[in-house]
Amino acid sequence: MRLVVLTRAWRLHDHPALQAGGPSALVALDSFDGDWPRRTACWRRLSRRELAFKLRSQGLAPLDARRLDSRALAELARLGLSEIHLDAACDPLGDAWLQRLQGAGLPVYRHAPALTLLELLLEGRPTLPRSFSAFHRLFQARAHIQPAQDFHAASPMALPASLKALEWQEEATATDSSLPSGWQPGEEAGLAALASFMERNWSVDSREWERSAPSAFAEGGSSGLSPWLAQGNLGPRRLWQALGEALDQPASAPLAASLRRQLVWRDYALALHAHHPSLEWEAVAPAWRLFPTRPLAGRLEAWKEGRTGIPVVDAAMRQLRDEGWMHNRLRMMCGTWLVKQMGQPWVDGLAHFREQLVDWDPALNAMNWQWCAGCGVDAQPWFRLFSPEKQAERADPEGALLRRWVPELSPLSLPVARRAWALTPLERAAVDYPVADPDPSRGRAEALEAWARFRA
Repeated sequence: MRLVVLTRAWRLHDHPALQAGGPSALVALDSFDGDWPRRTACWRRLSRRELAFKLRSQGLAPLDARRLDSRALAELARLGLSEIHLDAACDPLGDAWLQRLQGAGLPVYRHAPALTLLELLLEGRPTLPRSFSAFHRLFQARAHIQPAQDFHAASPMALPASLKALEWQEEATATDSSLPSGWQPGEEAGLAALASFMERNWSVDSREWERSAPSAFAEGGSSGLSPWLAQGNLGPRRLWQALGEALDQPASAPLAASLRRQLVWRDYALALHAHHPSLEWEAVAPAWRLFPTRPLAGRLEAWKEGRTGIPVVDAAMRQLRDEGWMHNRLRMMCGTWLVKQMGQPWVDGLAHFREQLVDWDPALNAMNWQWCAGCGVDAQPWFRLFSPEKQAERADPEGALLRRWVPELSPLSLPVARRAWALTPLERAAVDYPVADPDPSRGRAEALEAWARFRA
């Protein structure tokens, strides 16, 4: 008898832990969401509810993983439990689950959410590659992606009366308002989103496509699949397989290859988190842990509220607040602006994104924030400072994002609105838009001064 403990992947397709457990395995669902941010916790609850219903429809009564204490595990071992398969990332939360289950004295096998096994990828290597390009070459040379399969339960063991208390209890069905409107958690919604995305008309120019729309709900600009991928509703191998089919079509091949590369970036982030458990709060590069920041509560709050006086940053931050999502290019812009020009600690930005994003992934987001701050692997050089005007032109060429999320600037022409920090006091008062603190010129000077102090 085998036990499968699910903590992250709320789906029946492309599920290595369920496949390893086999069709007759006992399946336990992690019901504790206290370690997850509010929007992620809501997504988990709704996804878990859907998965529990699917398992029951196949005749399998799921267990509550939080009730698997040492006594319950010992009783299951007495009844014939021989091994445990854990669906968890190689991060602090996954490590805690692994340690807890290993207390039963049975073999425990962890199945991380990556495309391939990190152990096989790094076999014979003492360390993780320090750049993505090196990791990508290693991935291309060694990775073997298993085909995605669906799980079907068959003849699960009936629990004796003494263990009936372990059975999963249906969660409350009250409406949860934590999620922004427009998002539908769960495996079915994730697969539907994938099918819809694969049916779009893809641009041959992947760069042009990326800049064509700054919304997750619009054609172009983004696949919009990141929430379902991050929350375990959509399997990475299923997505990899779908993109592989698109590679066979000349019109879609460039974009499919680009998106596959993004999945390899995801594996790199997961590997990095496994090697650096403190990735979310400590710089990978030791020297950067002493970098001089300029913490100012007013600047941080203005950034969170989308009131920095920098239109492209304010538009993106307001979108994040209301939709729980922003385009990757804008995440880089907002992150670097907070850390470099505004001088705030990168961990403060990470903490805010953690609470707001519907596609929050601990490994990916921590790696990206360290990239913005110049303190991680393959990081952006500190002296590379984004121009808010140029980034607005690239990420929002038609001004749709700016017009929607910063409506107070609507009376102004688009070129003027993009440079609203340059408005005169009278012009600013007329549209009720905040003074930039700092403006691009001062922000650049402050960032380079901090860089000079760090190097001194």
